[in-house]
Amino acid sequence: MRLLRGYTPASAHQRVLEVGCGTGAFTMQYLDGYAPDRLWLNDLCPEVERCYDGIRPRPDFIAGDAEIVALPGGLTMVVSCSTFQWFNSQERFFKRCVPLLDDGGWLVFTTFGKSNMHEVSSATGQSLPYRSMDELREALQEDYEVLHCSESIETMLFDTPLDALRHLRRTGVTGTGGQAWTRGDLKTFCARYDGGRRTSDGRVTLTYHPIYFVTRKKQEQ
Repeated sequence: MRLLRGYTPASAHQRVLEVGCGTGAFTMQYLDGYAPDRLWLNDLCPEVERCYDGIRPRPDFIAGDAEIVALPGGLTMVVSCSTFQWFNSQERFFKRCVPLLDDGGWLVFTTFGKSNMHEVSSATGQSLPYRSMDELREALQEDYEVLHCSESIETMLFDTPLDALRHLRRTGVTGTGGQAWTRGDLKTFCARYDGGRRTSDGRVTLTYHPIYFVTRKKQEQ
């Protein structure tokens, strides 16, 4: 929201598509600050549409995989918070947005980088296909002017690996796969978590690696 306020003009917020709206944590903040003429909300899960029943005017809801589902054109902005890391190809989706955006339209998003939840990956051997900030910037530069890109490493501390896992489950994202775990699975997870490393005070870390981009579609020559 700070980046939107700092970089985007009012004209960017006319016909807006949010990709991966979920239950609306970002959407509600966005609507506190902006009143788009028309707002489309997309999410993979159709059931989350009910989270927006009280919004007036009611947004248009598009259920489905944003990489393949039909999306509207004539957009002044595509915005997304913490979603693109789930895509099979972020690079292809950037290309997909080009014809959907008006000349000078905006693509503004956050995602996560390669260090994200590395402790969990070390315990499970599973990880999303994260891209580095430089890889994302290179993928964007042909079609977009990159006005801002930045990243940070945010580290949380927990008493045990199980406490970190409980925190992740409360977010709705675990990165551990969808299968049921046995007691033995949990024991293995705890033993392998971040290679068994602890901080000097005996706690374990959980790392988030957010990446932020503000871009604008290049004008056709």
